[in-house]
Amino acid sequence: MRTPATREHIADTAVSTADEFFTVLSPRTGDWGGAASKWVFRGQADANWKLLPSAMRAVNSTNPFGQVGVRDSQDMQKRAATSAHWSLRVDRLNLMLDFLEDALNDQGLAIPADSPATTRRMRIEANSLPVREMFPLMALAQHHCLPTLFLDWTRRAWVAAYFAAVGAATALKLPRKSRLSGAKRATHLAVWALRRNEGREDGSLQPYFYEAPANTNPNLRAQSGLFTWWISDGTEDLSLDEYIAWLARKWNRNIGLRRFLLPVIEAPRLLRLLALEHINGATMFPGVDGIVRAMRERTLWDDWEDAAQPADSAKNTLTIKSSAGSAATSKLSKSDRRSARRARVVADTRPNRRTRSGSP
Repeated sequence: MRTPATREHIADTAVSTADEFFTVLSPRTGDWGGAASKWVFRGQADANWKLLPSAMRAVNSTNPFGQVGVRDSQDMQKRAATSAHWSLRVDRLNLMLDFLEDALNDQGLAIPADSPATTRRMRIEANSLPVREMFPLMALAQHHCLPTLFLDWTRRAWVAAYFAAVGAATALKLPRKSRLSGAKRATHLAVWALRRNEGREDGSLQPYFYEAPANTNPNLRAQSGLFTWWISDGTEDLSLDEYIAWLARKWNRNIGLRRFLLPVIEAPRLLRLLALEHINGATMFPGVDGIVRAMRERTLWDDWEDAAQPADSAKNTLTIKSSAGSAATSKLSKSDRRSARRARVVADTRPNRRTRSGSP
């Protein structure tokens, strides 16, 4: 299986098994130059995907803001017909944040803010630095799947691995006919690692980092999340990996971007290994919805119930302890084997089971 093509100024590390991947990302055993805390991580189900925030994806064919009810004014429609300007995207973002702020207020929900109040006069101006007071609201929008200029990262490499693994394992379950026409199935998932504090506050180097207040964003808190953002000064949209390559050429220095690669066929096992470390849907998304996520994720794991059996046990043999303690074996039919597997699943998921793993 061929690994994805290398990219300029990006250091790739490719491994072949989930166990190796799990180890190489560990803050204790990974190669982080003795400063694991200075790195942030992002997981993606397809290693070929660029590092693009949701507001910058597919702008030439689809307006991501239109998919959440943001309608262009006549002036914006004219500008959209010519090119995808940065200012046009920012105008759409402002309209979406207006609606979100009004909706939160109407429902009596807290409007996140670094300062005591967030007002409509605070805007992200085209080709200038975003006003910081709007960042908490944009962070909330980002964690509820609204398009923004933020790109999600986490301080924990295994959390990034979770998001890569769950996306890749889900894609493996999809029937071939359900994929988009012409779309190729990913061969590798990726965890990206970016070294922090490479940029300077005067703006001569980007990207910038932002850590939103976690008191109104439980998902962000659970995921140890933070964000990057950068500014496009023209009509051309550069992904973060492309932008960092441009910075590296401009400043003749290594910005510190790495990509860890794993074949997607290993995603189910990686997802199970992470669950054993209490990294699953329930811990990443606090609440009942997260618990349901974790329950569904178990169906994506590798063959965990068979793996739990002794290596020398045959698949079609059931070992039964008699009351005297002696063991007897009997051949099972195909339907009986299915019933036995279901029984093991039920027993393993009982709430009062003392030997249960961290997943629900």
